[in-house]
Amino acid sequence: KAEYAEAWVAMGAYAASGDEATRSSLGVALYARYVECATASLPDVAIAIERHARAEGLTSEAVMRSANVSLFAGVRGIVGEFLSSAWIGAFLDSDEGAAMSAAAAVSREYLPLLEVALATSWVGADDMPNAAPEAGIVSAGELVDALPEYVTALEASVAVAGADLSLLHMQQVYELVDALWGHASSVIDGYGAPDGPAAGQSALSLPSPEAKALEVYHDSVKRTTQLSEWLARAVSAAVEAHANAAGNELDGAEVLLEQLFAALSGCQLSTAAQHALALRDFRLATVLAQTPGSPTNTADVAAQLALWRELGADKYVAPKLFRIYALLAGDAVTTAAGLDWKRALGLQLWFGSAPNATIASVLDAYTREWRNPTLDLVAPPLAHYLESGAVAPEANSAAEAAAAVAALADEPARLDTAYHLLHLYCGEGGDALEKVLLPTTASQWGLDERMPWTLYRILRGLGYADLRPAQAYKLHGSFAAQLENVGLWEWGVFVLLHLPEGERRRAAVLALL
Repeated sequence: KAEYAEAWVAMGAYAASGDEATRSSLGVALYARYVECATASLPDVAIAIERHARAEGLTSEAVMRSANVSLFAGVRGIVGEFLSSAWIGAFLDSDEGAAMSAAAAVSREYLPLLEVALATSWVGADDMPNAAPEAGIVSAGELVDALPEYVTALEASVAVAGADLSLLHMQQVYELVDALWGHASSVIDGYGAPDGPAAGQSALSLPSPEAKALEVYHDSVKRTTQLSEWLARAVSAAVEAHANAAGNELDGAEVLLEQLFAALSGCQLSTAAQHALALRDFRLATVLAQTPGSPTNTADVAAQLALWRELGADKYVAPKLFRIYALLAGDAVTTAAGLDWKRALGLQLWFGSAPNATIASVLDAYTREWRNPTLDLVAPPLAHYLESGAVAPEANSAAEAAAAVAALADEPARLDTAYHLLHLYCGEGGDALEKVLLPTTASQWGLDERMPWTLYRILRGLGYADLRPAQAYKLHGSFAAQLENVGLWEWGVFVLLHLPEGERRRAAVLALL
């Protein structure tokens, strides 16, 4: 499809060109592409074009190079028909089409991450070659520089694949890695960058303890801001779906109130204020204009709600409007009912915490809420395929299925990779790294090591404690076998070059070859 689409575009350029020399060179290149495509993959196109040419008493090559634009347009129309969705669908159902589709999927899902990994690897050339992304070999600064490249590579794959939940989740995870460990603006030049003070810098020129503390504080604020921006992007699709559902299921003012709450759940404050104006609720619009504000503003709204309850006036306030005011009063628990886990975490960050709260304090508050068995209001951070319903436990009823999914929240392997990354960033010791690298936090397939392997390289290079040798061997070996199974055996060799011990590395590579 890509070859013929490119040829179709080239045909348009050829037909539109008024310069004879340009047309001639385009015609030569176009005919060569046509021959290659027609003989290598889709001879049906060649047969149709030959018939078209014979009807005009010409050869296909003569038609390709014809100065008669209308005659040439007939060729372009034939190719356009073969690019139609119906024909492409039939082709992809064939054995050849299925093979091409599978090969394209492999390239889309594996190569972007692997190519960035190779670009950030030090590859030794001794008797026992090895590859490593270690600090001091490939610097932490270089790895940080490369984080946006992972995101860009996945964005390109998502643009081609469309609504592929696995790729979308991978893109979100690498955007989070970039937000937490990527570059943040430094208040003091030369200090606080990934590689620390410049080499050879005198100890006398290092910042004072007070300046260091200020730098740490500013970095914390920057990271919290970047997490907020990441959450807003990550939940934008859910917010849009929430607003659309409200428009389809509710009537009157309830539509705008529900859409206003949906906007707040994604920190879309401007949209929320516009909904308040559409409701002609100017008092609410004024409060929204000061959100998020100082703790004093939040306390004022909370005091107003307490007064309403004391006077019994709360029963005269529409429930959806009261929920909005409760959120603006700092209630990020009861208002989170029915929301996904990222929006629940966002409510805690945007409305339930102080403006200078750290990521660790926000995460701790959210964790306490979803683990509280007496509330059962805040969604647990389940892996994306469980939360979206793409994979559901076997059950006899919807209630049983919901209970089975809720029970999975007790298993770290079924919680979202992004949630484990946040705990790792906040300094959790123990097995925090191991939880990040569990395959089922990112995919329903327990042997899919794509994300665990690339995350391991990045986190190891950034200085996080290494896995135990047996775990590292298992991770490298499993991913190499996975690559070999999908036909990317040469990339399997690259993965095995990361094995730490020389003789075992040699044996593993030779075994694969």
